Amino acid sequence: MLRLDIGELIVHLREEKKITQKELAKRAGLSSSGLSEIESGKKMPRFATLEKIASALDMDEVIFFVKPVYSQLQ
Repeated sequence: MLRLDIGELIVHLREEKKITQKELAKRAGLSSSGLSEIESGKKMPRFATLEKIASALDMDEVIFFVKPVYSQLQ
């Protein structure tokens, strides 16, 4: 069974881009505490929120569904 952890992926992508949590939250139009809850797995984001986060990371939202599966298969 594949484990999809959106929060961990967001942290990974954010750190890859060298963006702080506060900066990503600002770019995505989210509160810092809301993004923190998503990254820690306490809160599951809606698709619209994933779109905002992906846009703030200059990525397509499909990354949240493709990358976890691809990395599990390697």
